[in-house]
Amino acid sequence: MKKYMKLISVAVMIVVIYTVFFISGKEMTASFPQIKFHHIEGDASLVESLAIFGSINMGDYFFDETFKYDKNGTTYEADLPWLERLDGFSSEQMERLNEKYPSFMRGKDEYDSYFFESDEIVAYVGFSSMNWEMAPEKFDVHLLDKDSKQVTKLSVDIPDVLDYWYLDIRNVYYEDGNIFVTTVNHKEDAVVSSEYGNYAEEVVIYTFDMENEKLENTTSIYTVDALENDEGFAYATVLEADKDKGSLYLVDSSEIYSDDGSIKMKLNKVMQIDVASQKKKEIQVEKEVKGGVPVQADANDLYFLQNKDGKAALMKYNVENGERISTLIFDEGVSYDDAQDSYIEEINGLLYFIPAFMYNDDTAKIAVLDTNTLDKKYVGELTVENRQHINKFLEIYINEAYIKE
Repeated sequence: MKKYMKLISVAVMIVVIYTVFFISGKEMTASFPQIKFHHIEGDASLVESLAIFGSINMGDYFFDETFKYDKNGTTYEADLPWLERLDGFSSEQMERLNEKYPSFMRGKDEYDSYFFESDEIVAYVGFSSMNWEMAPEKFDVHLLDKDSKQVTKLSVDIPDVLDYWYLDIRNVYYEDGNIFVTTVNHKEDAVVSSEYGNYAEEVVIYTFDMENEKLENTTSIYTVDALENDEGFAYATVLEADKDKGSLYLVDSSEIYSDDGSIKMKLNKVMQIDVASQKKKEIQVEKEVKGGVPVQADANDLYFLQNKDGKAALMKYNVENGERISTLIFDEGVSYDDAQDSYIEEINGLLYFIPAFMYNDDTAKIAVLDTNTLDKKYVGELTVENRQHINKFLEIYINEAYIKE
């Protein structure tokens, strides 16, 4: 009998693990809120294949519950088989790369801005650290050749890393054997506000020569200076004009606080940057645009969120000829303050407006707009059902939206 005891113990352990990680997970999520789209007007087919993923905090737990919503309904991470929970949910690009290149993707930070993919290669740039604070010390640069499956790896000390308290990777691009990474670096020695931590932000492009496996060049593109006397915050916003061609927009803007408590945006400068050549061209912006918040871009246009008498409006600004189109996002109006907590994404020639944050709300407006005319093609609501089991507050965060084929 003793020789079977280990086998019996293993079998019991498997049953316990299955119960805890699957059955109990299913029972727990049965009382969780369910996300749905409610149609109001327009072409409902535009959201039939729309998938969103994010997290929900219901106040009863010390952590958020990650979820995904698509045409099959709401799925929580706790609903997944327990091995799949180790990876959790990720963006459309990350799911596809993990499925096609699992060995290459292993151990990487799965942020879309850390990757670049073409027909021939997949490029990745991330950070590594050996200090207790987990502050970045090195760039980890990996290049996958899709045909040969060969992976070139490079680990390089971040130049002048002690000059910065934080580095944010905004874009990765590959061309002619070089990987370019564009970052926004918050400068440690340029603190103006001790109360709010108002830092200068420096946009830097690092060039890695993958054939010779070295950091080839470090180029400081532009620095947005911090504001004086706690009057607000300065931002260096980097938007992708054309990711496949390594074309970016850099927007220098400020958030100004008034004595009456109101907040105004000030657009200081807009530049177009070619990542490979590191050439930059300043774009002259009309004064009517200078009160907007840059939220999206494409090859020819910048999109700004604007305050129209307290209501949220979207403006399209053509960088070549200065033409402008502006419209209220919803006819009945959504407040400008609420609209700032929104996720705006360009998908297949359409702009999807989705709330990025909901606090104790059962509904929030969503819209789909034509990128050419800003005409509304769909209006609906993101609704929260099955909420009667929640006794405390409810916070919902939307991390990404995409069309699920």
